[in-house]
Amino acid sequence: MTKAPPKPVAKLKFTKVKITPRKVKRGKSATLKATVKNVGTALAEGMKVCVKMTGTASGVVKPDPNCRTISKLAKGKSRTVSFKLKTTRKAPANAKALVTVRAKGVKEVRTTAVFRTKR
Repeated sequence: MTKAPPKPVAKLKFTKVKITPRKVKRGKSATLKATVKNVGTALAEGMKVCVKMTGTASGVVKPDPNCRTISKLAKGKSRTVSFKLKTTRKAPANAKALVTVRAKGVKEVRTTAVFRTKR
């Protein structure tokens, strides 16, 4: 009796998450770019990449938009999405962003990115 081959599954990972500039003046904006790669063996569908500010940056650094949608990502392929991070005058010296990616039938993947603000 032979075993059936494993069912193909999508598996996502962040290959790059970068915030530019690394130091941003309070009241100005930075850009967060996140690259997601499908390292699995099947097509990933209905993906949502989201950014949420954590800790003292919550509410004073605002991602725009909060989420981006990637409809499909073939196995071995990557896609980069961008978010504007709008800081207020009350932004903390260090701001931390939690970046997540979700897709239908695929385990959620998380990573973080940090940038500094200056007066």
